[in-house]
Amino acid sequence: MRWMVLGVSALCLSVAAGCGPDDPLRKETFRVTGKVTVDGQAPLAAVQIEAHNVAGMDAQMPTLSQCETNPDGTFEITTYVTGDGIPAGDYLLTFSCSEFNAMARSYGPDKLNKRYSNPKTSEIKFTIKDKSVDLGEIKLTTK
Repeated sequence: MRWMVLGVSALCLSVAAGCGPDDPLRKETFRVTGKVTVDGQAPLAAVQIEAHNVAGMDAQMPTLSQCETNPDGTFEITTYVTGDGIPAGDYLLTFSCSEFNAMARSYGPDKLNKRYSNPKTSEIKFTIKDKSVDLGEIKLTTK
């Protein structure tokens, strides 16, 4: 058992080492920030945000860019490390707000009533070229 723990630890360290800033498989990222309000106020619970590349997932070097809002609604999208941003491209954002129920080991209903969870109907679009982007205030509603 002890050897298995050491082996898993070594594997995790080697994977983490491969994700450093000099990793040739790591894309350059640009910081993306903003603030989410729900019904004109800071969200009562963390809002989960995902950035979806309009061109689709890169088959050669796929990435997943996402984050959660802070208590005041501010956010920084993450791809590799907290707040590093996302690779260049055209994106749309999806939002959901579900609390995790530890007893049931699942998420509860979306407090945004699934109004913003489908990338095909997202109205929050932006482009990243070669610099950071502040998306400003993104106003969501529950109705």
